[in-house]
Amino acid sequence: MKTLEEHGLKNGEDFFVCKGHSSPLGLYQTLHDKRASLILYDDCDSTLVDDTCVNLLKAALDSYDKRIISWQSSRADSLDLERSFEFEGQVIFISNMNTGRIDEAIKSRAFCYDLHLSTDEMHQYMQQLLPNIMENIDLTTKQEVLDYLFKYRNVWKNYNLRTLIQAIRICAGVSANKDWKKIVQILSAGSF
Repeated sequence: MKTLEEHGLKNGEDFFVCKGHSSPLGLYQTLHDKRASLILYDDCDSTLVDDTCVNLLKAALDSYDKRIISWQSSRADSLDLERSFEFEGQVIFISNMNTGRIDEAIKSRAFCYDLHLSTDEMHQYMQQLLPNIMENIDLTTKQEVLDYLFKYRNVWKNYNLRTLIQAIRICAGVSANKDWKKIVQILSAGSF
């Protein structure tokens, strides 16, 4: 989002975000209504595995000069949607889903980047982002949390950015007489 905005694009005008879930008809309607826009699907994994969604995406991402998408059903008529239209936009998917589960035809029509970081690379990444994470919390506190998590990087299951953010929130949210490290440790046994 930050990168798109840094390039002068405005959310809701130049690009549109869909998070969570989209039915096949919902995907068709979004592609239809935003046909000349950049559409960002974030954690909308069902669209990458549903057969009807996959077929719609194959049409939207095709390499032909004209990308025609069709929905031949009275359901399109009931929503006042054309049954076919030309899609001129772009689509970005952000997903935690293993790329092996994504249809090969979708992958062949797209640029796919499967990001897997080693523990050390993850630490370097978090260190680099630390000043920009939760800017209302002082950097000294955030660094203390990152250093604490780093000690357990090979013990806890999830050493990642979300873990860091959760731990910073815990550290910043506990009263002075509580041990935030103990709370993080207890929580780490289940979800970290």
